[in-house]
Amino acid sequence: MTALVAAVLVSFAVSNRESVALGFWPLPFIALTPLYLLAFASLLLGFAAGVCYAWIGRRRLKRELRRRAREIEALKRELAARDVPREEAIGVLPPVRAR
Repeated sequence: MTALVAAVLVSFAVSNRESVALGFWPLPFIALTPLYLLAFASLLLGFAAGVCYAWIGRRRLKRELRRRAREIEALKRELAARDVPREEAIGVLPPVRAR
């Protein structure tokens, strides 16, 4: 799979060697860059932006998970302090005895 991706990237680079003028708007500089480098740089920039977006979203979810874990531990300690049998605490009914 890696060889296939490498072959596609090399083929793209070889067929897009033309130089393009890249201007940096407020600055008076113009850079002549091969088209394939510009395309690869934009792909890399998009990938980095996606990784940052996913990392920020995952951070929010991890914070919520830690909060819930602390809440569960506090409830477990409260339940142990009451000294209530576990079956009664979670709502399990005792077995029905035949008369």
